[in-house]
Amino acid sequence: MIEVAIVLTIIGILLAVVGPKLTEILSGAKHSAVLQHIRAIHMAQATYYSKFGRFAESLAQLGPPPAASERGPQAAGLLPPDLAAGERTGYRYALAPSGEGHALTATPSPARGERSYYSDGTMIVRHAPCTQMATVESPMVN
Repeated sequence: MIEVAIVLTIIGILLAVVGPKLTEILSGAKHSAVLQHIRAIHMAQATYYSKFGRFAESLAQLGPPPAASERGPQAAGLLPPDLAAGERTGYRYALAPSGEGHALTATPSPARGERSYYSDGTMIVRHAPCTQMATVESPMVN
């Protein structure tokens, strides 16, 4: 019985020491994934523009076509289905026309992220705490 108590105490100490670092590592990985998805959307937009002479107005236009359809302006096949549907790794992505370009937002699904993101045709990514919506006025991601 004493051995079990000792083992449980050691496990508790290890969790107390490692827990915060593990949370930090997971948060950093999620942040990197969101930035990678934003870059992928920007690249898809650049390719879409070169093919069709305009920016896509929605993520669906950058996504794959329905099974029996060919690729075209309504479904260019430039993004994977989940990202084109607007949700990936606990974030919701939205693409909208903005002036002569586009605006992109990434907001965490409920209780899933620490920040929201904004980017536009400048390809500068900005962020804000998840309690606020990131905008063109938000600080840049380092």
